[in-house]
Amino acid sequence: MQYLLDERRFGNLSTPDFLRIQTESVYPRIRHSSRHFPSKMANAVNTIDVDRRDCQFLLSGGSDSSIHLFKCDSGALQEVSSIPRKVAHDFGVSHVSWWPQDAGMFVSSSFDHKIKVWDTSTLEDVYSFDIGSRIYNFDISDSNSQPLLACGNDTPMIRLLDLRSTSTSHTLSGHKGRVLAVKWSPTNSNILASGGIDGNVRLWDVRRGNSCIYDFNANDTIEDDTSESFAIKRRKLSEDNRAHDGAVNGLLFNESGNKIVTCGLDEKIRVWDLTSPSRPLNELVNFGPLVRNKFSQHLEMALSPRTETEMQFLWFPNDNGEILVFRVIDGKLIARLSQGSDAKRVTCVKYGGNRSCRYFSGNLDGSLNIWSEGLASKDRPGKIQLQQAGETEEAKSTSQTMEPDILNRIQAEIEAKKLVNSSGYSRIN
Repeated sequence: MQYLLDERRFGNLSTPDFLRIQTESVYPRIRHSSRHFPSKMANAVNTIDVDRRDCQFLLSGGSDSSIHLFKCDSGALQEVSSIPRKVAHDFGVSHVSWWPQDAGMFVSSSFDHKIKVWDTSTLEDVYSFDIGSRIYNFDISDSNSQPLLACGNDTPMIRLLDLRSTSTSHTLSGHKGRVLAVKWSPTNSNILASGGIDGNVRLWDVRRGNSCIYDFNANDTIEDDTSESFAIKRRKLSEDNRAHDGAVNGLLFNESGNKIVTCGLDEKIRVWDLTSPSRPLNELVNFGPLVRNKFSQHLEMALSPRTETEMQFLWFPNDNGEILVFRVIDGKLIARLSQGSDAKRVTCVKYGGNRSCRYFSGNLDGSLNIWSEGLASKDRPGKIQLQQAGETEEAKSTSQTMEPDILNRIQAEIEAKKLVNSSGYSRIN
């Protein structure tokens, strides 16, 4: 840390780069900090969301059909209100999302075929869409002029709902089974990505008549000069022309909109480059053998923001109750977070916002958990693990009870020096 302060004092390191290096060194030391069970929720937490503007409130939706609202800006979760089971929806809540512009409204979906728009102040639904099939996931475009809600459901067709006119805009057809994941581009409100049970990932431009512009193929790893022949071939979907060998149940854009991270039931995570003029390219990043993903439900991963870290980190909720933290650039395992051997499956992860180095997760046992730098959770002593990639079993058992000490700080400073010397951070003239 002293080295970084000296670099900053002598004008060799800009303030944003200093902050990124400082927060990036924290990530290997993130661990479980607290656990909360929402009142009157007896079943799994299926989905959570943090409001994007102020990062003060968290929503959770449960398999018991209840919705809970928390205040989360104080470092702990304080339950503000809730919508009881069978009042919000008839069946389990599959997804919740805040309105992109403010926290005055939020949207929820359920396996009861309905999408509901809620007033946050009164917790009353102001409008309800009946899709006619089970809903797995939805996403709201960040557009002030015409906010569209894309809905992945139990049919091969993606429904686009106009939230201003409360009508169906149109449908996107192309998948060969139910659609488990949809996501709008953060830089272009007309571009939508989707993943289905057929193992395909598709990129859509909703302004076009033939909306599908790309089918992702795991075998596309380099530029192809014969773009015309490839354009003909890529429109002919086959079993070999797929993004994953199993259903695709999670996908994320990075903040620049030029990369997509996908995960599937083949227990693979893939990173795609969207800057190629001909088609998306598989970057062949290897995330190792620890990924466990066998449930055909939408999986909510999280990416660390580029304002917080120079190299992005992927937070992956694993089926075995762990959260795996990877470096996106090379797939290196940075941390392996767990609440112990009896932990239930993690269903969703969300970033806490505002340079907090804090993340929230929902579990199959109905708990909400906070992950941040600090001491292990007091209510589960000796069962919190933070395993570095390549650690021995002896070191792993020791790390379960070790508090952050001088060795951690020395290691963080060594890593920071490497980043300054080799990563090309901007200098102040």
